[in-house]
Order: sequence, then C-alpha cells, then structure tokens
Amino acid sequence: MEQTLETKSTGQIVEILLEKTPKTHSTEAIIRGIEKVLSYSPYKTKVNQSELDTALRNLIGKYFLLEMCKSYQLVNRGIFDLKRSIEVNRDTYSQEKYPVKIPVFARAIIGEQDKWAMKTEVSYKAYGGRFEIFEVAVESPAPFLPDDVRDEGRQALAYAHQTYAKALQQQTLGDVLLSRPDLHPNPSQAKLEVLWKPRPQDLKVSVTPIVTQVRPDPDPILLLVWNNTPHLVHTWNESGEEPFLDMLRKFMGQKTLDEALGAC
Repeated sequence: MEQTLETKSTGQIVEILLEKTPKTHSTEAIIRGIEKVLSYSPYKTKVNQSELDTALRNLIGKYFLLEMCKSYQLVNRGIFDLKRSIEVNRDTYSQEKYPVKIPVFARAIIGEQDKWAMKTEVSYKAYGGRFEIFEVAVESPAPFLPDDVRDEGRQALAYAHQTYAKALQQQTLGDVLLSRPDLHPNPSQAKLEVLWKPRPQDLKVSVTPIVTQVRPDPDPILLLVWNNTPHLVHTWNESGEEPFLDMLRKFMGQKTLDEALGAC
C-alpha cells in the first residue's frame, strides 16, 4: 500500500478516498423522524432518555451531513490514517538507516498552525546487548494558500454557518438546536485544514539521543497459577541479563526472596 501511495499524486489518492453521498432520506423525512422521536415520553414508554438523545443526535447528524454533501463531496476519514516510511540516520556519523512511520499527508489547521510536526522514538540493539533510544522529530512547513483557495475556504465556512442558520429557521429542528446544543455540531467549531504530501526536501528531520540502557530479555520466572493465584516455583538467571529481584520482591509479601523461597 505504501509503495502504491508513493507513486500516486495527491489528487489520485484523494480521488480514491472520495465517498459517495450517503444514501439517506430527504431532509423532510429526517425532520419527520425528529418529530416522531420528540413525541415519545420517557415516562410512558420503555424508551429511556439516553436512547432518545442518541436517536436525535443521529438524525440531526444525518441532516447536516446531507446538507453539506449538497455542495461538498465527502472524504473517507481514513485519509488521516494513511502511513508511509522514511529512513533516518541516528547521527551524522552512522551510515545505518532506520525506518520511521509518518503520515502520508501532513496536516495543519489554517490560521492556527504554520507547520506540521511529530515526534517518535526509535530503539535499536547496540554492542553488548545494550539498547539505544533516540527521538526523531519531523516537521514540514504548511504550503502557501493562493488567494483563490483562501476564498474557497471562506466560502466553505460560510456555507456551514448558512446551513446551521437554515436549520434554525425550521421550527422543529430549530427548537432542538436551541434547547439541546449538545446534540448537534456547532458551526463555530468548524476548521479549515490543509493536507499535503511533503517531498523529502520539505521534511526537516532532527535526531536526539535519549538514553542508553541495558534492556535484555527479562529473567525467567516459573510460576504455578492455581485458582487465579500465582505462586513462585523457581527463578534463574541467564548470562548478561538484567537483575529483577528488587522488582519481584515487591510482589512477594516477604522481606527477602530467600525467605519467600524458604517458606514454600
């Protein structure tokens, strides 16, 4: 999948992820459904208030989704989850590269963020059974938005507010929007986000060593578990492994491990 994404342009990827307008009832049918839900009395039926709220939230969500899809095509949310790999060196002297997963599309909120940035940790096994960890920071500046694109963004935000204003003018739906703001999306929370696929030269990558530590496989512990209760049977050490007795003592209920073993 990653190789396929690497060979496709942004437009081609978006085209794959565009979704058809959900098949749902008309806005008039949705409003009739809202009226039907409102006609239920939680004190006279077996339907509780939380179920009614869920039904209202779903119907109102479908109303706004249908209205927005009249002018703007729906994109699958999976676009935010697409990943690809880049390779980084742990320092300027190392020739060995390590893969780091980053999103296919960098993402920034217009008016709030001028770049995309992420941090992750990479560990590798070094000489002597030691593990070294380094932090990888990756960032990319947000692309410049041409004037016509900014205008399109303003129009989209305006459309969201106009859709909400139109809903307020409908008596049944408008009453619900005013009395239950927790059941519907607020247009003031709408954000314009720019997504872009950074080129290698657009990525600023910095690597910072975090810690060098001994992290071999855990020392073995043999337990007998009966009636959901663990009992210590035996412990043993393997060459070069990390001491674990202090950690084990915390779970023993005796002062020392020898006392625990002697009590068995």
